[in-house]
Amino acid sequence: MGNQKDGLGRIYINFFRKDQYSRAEVDYFLLLMKEMLKKQDGFGAREVSHVLLKPDLATDRASLASSARPRAAADPEAKWRVQAEEWRQELGVPASFSLIRKHKLAFRGVQMTERTRVILDLVLANIAKQHRLVKWPPSKKWLMRLVKSTVVDVSQNPCRRKFSTEEHLHTMCTSSILVHLGLQRAILPSEMLWLQGHNPSSTVLPSTIPSGSVRALAGEGMALPCIGLVIWCLHQVKQFPRQDSEA
Repeated sequence: MGNQKDGLGRIYINFFRKDQYSRAEVDYFLLLMKEMLKKQDGFGAREVSHVLLKPDLATDRASLASSARPRAAADPEAKWRVQAEEWRQELGVPASFSLIRKHKLAFRGVQMTERTRVILDLVLANIAKQHRLVKWPPSKKWLMRLVKSTVVDVSQNPCRRKFSTEEHLHTMCTSSILVHLGLQRAILPSEMLWLQGHNPSSTVLPSTIPSGSVRALAGEGMALPCIGLVIWCLHQVKQFPRQDSEA
């Protein structure tokens, strides 16, 4: 498993039983996977907002996405503070400067603790600094254009740099709290399921299930398209073995 700094992504390993699959079958599985991934690249990635609720529906529900975690007491020696300062120094941004305060940005459904605000501020600054043609500090119009598709996981400390790029969206975990910078709101737990590939039209969530449980469910799972690809390739390599009771 890698991280953003070393340029590696998360690695999933498929194990094949020697008594069920030959080396040639495993090689064929790998060939199919590579070919399918190559074809997928030709279609390009969808915008995250494609699977999110429409603005009129999300506005009323965004408060449900607020973190259920209790507010932590201020701790000057907290690791996130040290990590945030290191990130600021890399960017050349003083601790007293805040793009959120400068442009009076508000994020619906987000508990704006100091830690959350600092993480969001650092991501905004990081993205703006990457575009050298944009004058610093960027205007609100330019800033929102740059982050229109960016999603930040504020549950992770600054050292993790957990924000999406144009190439990928980071893997979720049970503690993930996602904020869409472009939409300026939290991503609802149900929307986290949609990001995993569940169908928004056919998936029904009982009203009695707490939002925190839905978020944890989304974080425990893998993206359905990824699982589907593996299962499809396995089926092409070797038809699924029948159970003895079906023989």
